[in-house]
Amino acid sequence: MNEREIYDLDYAIVNAKDLKPSFTTGGTQKRTDMNEEQIKSIAQDFDPKKIFGSGGFEDLPIILHDGQVIAGNHRIQGMLNFTPKSRETYEKAIKEYYNIHLKPDELLVRVPHERLNNTEINNLAAGSNQGRFNSESDKAIAVLSHYEPKLKELDKKLDADSVYQLKSVVAKNLNFDKATHPNIGDSNLALLMFNMPRTKTQGIELLNRWHKVFSNDIKSYEKVKKMFVDNAGSFHNLIHDMNFPNVSLNAYLSDIMDRSFANLKNYPSTTDSLKDLSEKFYKTSSLDMFEKSDQITSDISEILGGAIARFARFDDPSKALFEALKSDNIKKGLKEFKIADVTKDMFDPKSKEFKDIDIYDFTHYLLMVDRVPSEHNPTLNRLIAAVKDMQKEHEKGLKQASKKAIEKTEEGVKRDFSDTNLSNDEIKALLNNAKIPTSGREAVIFGRNNLNPEMVEFLQNNNKKMIIEKASHKEIELLQDANFKHPENIRASLDHDAITHILKRHGVNSVNVRNGETPITYEDIANYRDIVNNADEIIRAIGKGNKENITAFKQINGYAVVVEQAINKKNELVLKTMYKSNGDYKNNKAYKEFSSTGLNANAKVQP
Repeated sequence: MNEREIYDLDYAIVNAKDLKPSFTTGGTQKRTDMNEEQIKSIAQDFDPKKIFGSGGFEDLPIILHDGQVIAGNHRIQGMLNFTPKSRETYEKAIKEYYNIHLKPDELLVRVPHERLNNTEINNLAAGSNQGRFNSESDKAIAVLSHYEPKLKELDKKLDADSVYQLKSVVAKNLNFDKATHPNIGDSNLALLMFNMPRTKTQGIELLNRWHKVFSNDIKSYEKVKKMFVDNAGSFHNLIHDMNFPNVSLNAYLSDIMDRSFANLKNYPSTTDSLKDLSEKFYKTSSLDMFEKSDQITSDISEILGGAIARFARFDDPSKALFEALKSDNIKKGLKEFKIADVTKDMFDPKSKEFKDIDIYDFTHYLLMVDRVPSEHNPTLNRLIAAVKDMQKEHEKGLKQASKKAIEKTEEGVKRDFSDTNLSNDEIKALLNNAKIPTSGREAVIFGRNNLNPEMVEFLQNNNKKMIIEKASHKEIELLQDANFKHPENIRASLDHDAITHILKRHGVNSVNVRNGETPITYEDIANYRDIVNNADEIIRAIGKGNKENITAFKQINGYAVVVEQAINKKNELVLKTMYKSNGDYKNNKAYKEFSSTGLNANAKVQP
C-alpha cells in the first residue's frame, strides 16, 4: 500500500468454483460497473505479461480466505471464462513463472498472510481501485470504504468561514494516514456518501446514472456534483445541528441530489423549473397521492431538489449553497420569511421556534432565500402553498400513526415493540407521552430494532429514558440471587445521563481518546445490547461504590468493547458505561479486577 501500510501476501492454489468476484456495491471490492471488454480480453486472448510479475495490485488477484475478491475482480472473472486456448496459455505461464503445475479447475491467487479486520480489508480494496475506476460509483464506494473508520469519529460540527475553508477542514480531519497534502476531493466525496441513508445504495449509484445521462454535457454534471461534494461539510453540520433537530436532512439527501441532477437536465432555467413544479403540486393535497407517506417524501424531495438545483445556476454554486446552509443564515431567513423565530409568538398558536422546524419548513426557506425581488411572484407563492399542504398532510398522518401507537400502549394492547419497526417520529411520540411510564413493569419495551444513532442523540438532548429489551438468559442466570422482585421481567434500560457520561469519558473529544483510546459514538451506544448479547464473556462483580455490576467483554479485531450495566431497584439493568480497550479483553484492567472479585463460582458465563 505505502510505507506505513504493508501487507504480506502468500500464494495459494484454489478451486475456481470457490472464487467470488463481485461487480455490485455489496462485494468486498465494492464495484458497480463491469468492464466486459476487459473480461473478454482476458478470457479469449490471455497475455501473461500483462499480469504476472507486475507487482502490487496488478499482479495475481488477491482474495480473502472465504473467496471474496480484494483486488482483481475482472482478472478472476476473465479466468473463470477462459477459452481452451487461453487456459492453456495460462497454465504454461504459471509453470514458467512460478514452477507450479495446476489442475484444470485450479487458479493461482494471493491471500493476506494475516487475517485482516474490516478496516484493513476496505483500505486494501480501496487501494486496489485507486486511479482505475470503471465508473463514478466505483470511485465513490472506494473513497467511502477508505475513509469510513475516520468518518465515524468526525466531529458533529465543523467550523469554517467559507466553503473553501470547509473543504480543507474536512480533508484535514479525515487525514488518518497523515498525508502532507490531504486529498480534498476524495475526503469530501466520502463524507457526502457517508451521510446518505445507510440502508440504501442509491446515493452512490445515482452518480453512475446521471453521469451517463449527461454524457453529452459533462460540464453540467460536474457542476451539480461539485456543488454537493464541496458542501459535504455543510450537509454534515446541518444534519447534526441541534438548532434544527427535526429537519432530518440525511433521510432525504440522496433523493435531493438525484432531483437536483434531474432539475438541471430537464429545465433550461430556474423560471421554467419553478413554473412546472408549481403547476404539478399546487392544490393537490386532496388527491390520493398524499395518502402514502413515501409519495409525500418523494414529492418534497423533488421540490427540495429543485430549490437546491437553483444554486447550480449561480456563478459560484458551491459558495451560494454554503451560505444558504449556514446555521446563522438559516435562522435569519426563517425569521425574515416568518417561518420560525427564536421564541414562539404568544398571540399566534401556530408559530414555531427554530428547533421546531421540519423538512417542509426548511424547503420553504430554501425556496425563498437569495432571490431577487422580481422572483417573488404568484408562481413561487403557489409552490410554497403546495409545500404547506404537504406539511399538513404529513403531520396529520403522523398524528394518526402516533395516536394509534399510544392508544394501543395505553390500553395495554401493545407494550412491547420488539417485533415492530417504529419510525423515529412514532418513538418520539411515545417517549414524549407523559401518560406512559418509563420505568417498572408497565413501561414500554421499545426493542433493539428501534434503537438507532438518531434516537440515542434524541434521548441525550431531551433528557429521556428508554427500556430496550428484557434481560438475556445469560444475564438472568448471573442475577438469579440478586433479590429482584420479578427476576423473569428484568429490563435493560438506557437514559440520557449514561449517554452523556459515556461520551464525556470516551467520546470523540474525550481525554481518553486523545490519549489513544478508540472513541465511542452514537452508533456504538445504539448497538450496546448486541455487544452484550454476543459477548465473549460476562462477569457479575462489585464495582465502584460497592455496587453490583454486570460487565460484558466482546473482542472485535484489535480491541475489546467493554459494556458495564448496573442493577437498580426498579427491576432494571441500567447502562452505566461503555468503552473500547486496545488489545485482548483478558488483559483489560476491568476484566482482571472483576474476574478476581466475582460474587460466586458461577459469576462468569461463557457462551
